[in-house]
This record gives sequence, C-alpha cells and structure tokens, in this order.
Amino acid sequence: MHERLLNKMDDDRHAMGQFLLDMSSESESERTLRRTKIIRAAINNELTDRQRAIVIKYFYEHMSALSIAKELGISKATVYKHLRRAREKLMKCAVYY
Repeated sequence: MHERLLNKMDDDRHAMGQFLLDMSSESESERTLRRTKIIRAAINNELTDRQRAIVIKYFYEHMSALSIAKELGISKATVYKHLRRAREKLMKCAVYY
C-alpha cells in the first residue's frame, strides 16, 4: 500500500514537471490565450448568475458601479459586495492554474 502511494506521488510529480515544462515553452500570446480561456471558464462555471452579470458589466462593458446598481435595482454597495465575492472565487480558481 505504502509503495503504491509513493509511486502515485512520483507520477504526480512527473506530470506536474511536464506541465511546467510545457508552460515554459509557451509564447506570450499562447499564455495570454490560455489565461483568457481559464478566466472565461471560471466566470461561467464558478460565479452565481448575479455575480457573473455584474462582473461582465463592470469589467467587460465598462459600466460604473452606480450604473449597474440602477440597472439591476440594487445598491452600489451591493454591486461592490458581488464584485468582491466574485474576485475571491476567481482568485481561488487562479491558484490552480
């Protein structure tokens, strides 16, 4: 049992080393494209519908927090709360990539 666990750990180390080697050979545009895909996937999969809507309006449509608040019928403080929580979730996802 102990030997199988050690073999599994070695396999994981090898896979991580290969992953890091592959990443190091990426061009800057490939890294940017990969990061963009990861961020989009995280936005679509990890955020609530409200958080997703607010993040898209704020960061992609360049709307102000006040404009978003008026459009959604919520307070400006609530917009900032959703942005903060969304950022926290996205940062947790970024740790894995």
